[in-house]
Amino acid sequence: MSGALLLAVADDKVTPGVLGFLVVAGLGVATWLLVRSMGRQMRKIDFTEDDGPGAGRASAPVGEAPTGPAPIAPVSGEPSESGDAEPGPDAR
Repeated sequence: MSGALLLAVADDKVTPGVLGFLVVAGLGVATWLLVRSMGRQMRKIDFTEDDGPGAGRASAPVGEAPTGPAPIAPVSGEPSESGDAEPGPDAR
């Protein structure tokens, strides 16, 4: 009779099985890949903190050149704002 009792107890036992393990393992691998990708993307960000609102935006006194980044020149053969028609390195 003890054998029949053991079989009845074993039938009542519910486990997630192999499919449950594969789903959890797949979610773990996907999460790891996403975190790794996010780390790469975050390293690409170039962030410089300003001293406060309006920092570096003050105008230069009259007669002095403004101190700041130089304007960006056109890359392709497009004419600049001053009307220069000099072709860029891409133009043939």
